[in-house]
Amino acid sequence: DRSETDGQKDGLPQEPWQALRLPPASPFDNFLKAAGC
Repeated sequence: DRSETDGQKDGLPQEPWQALRLPPASPFDNFLKAAGC
């Protein structure tokens, strides 16, 4: 089970910031742009 979980983490980022980083139209991305990041 651990090997499969590790493989899934490599293929699909489980971190919320990474998941939001993929879609450029994400509201979180707009927030970063507004913050000046």
